[in-house]
Amino acid sequence: MPCEILVKAETYTHPDPKIDAAGVYKVGDLVLGKDLPFEWGSDEGPPKFAIWTIPDMSLAQFETWCVDRYGCKPFDSEYEATPVAREEGQPVPPPSPILRRRVYVDKDELPPLGASLFSTGKAELPPDITYIKLKPTPVFE
Repeated sequence: MPCEILVKAETYTHPDPKIDAAGVYKVGDLVLGKDLPFEWGSDEGPPKFAIWTIPDMSLAQFETWCVDRYGCKPFDSEYEATPVAREEGQPVPPPSPILRRRVYVDKDELPPLGASLFSTGKAELPPDITYIKLKPTPVFE
């Protein structure tokens, strides 16, 4: 069963670099995946989003493909190291995200078959490590 991935097609930049990395989707970020048949909403297309069809993989198979190569699922955020309680006896807060999505489509590395993903908002092609990549962990001072 094929699946489709909603990919961010345009970038918004927040002036605070921590918020920008942790809370803002960037071009190529994998937003959401669905097994077919699925009907995307009217806002889930160009110019903000593109729809990538993976013809010979279910969503579960694509998730496994990403875990096998990158050690994370395609829609995972990256979180800070486990936080500690700020004061003795206080509960430990949940970790904060430091990167909105870890896996992305590098539009500059797409093969000709996939070039339409960002121009027309649709493409059908299998995943490949040449254009599906893992983002580096951001470093903040």
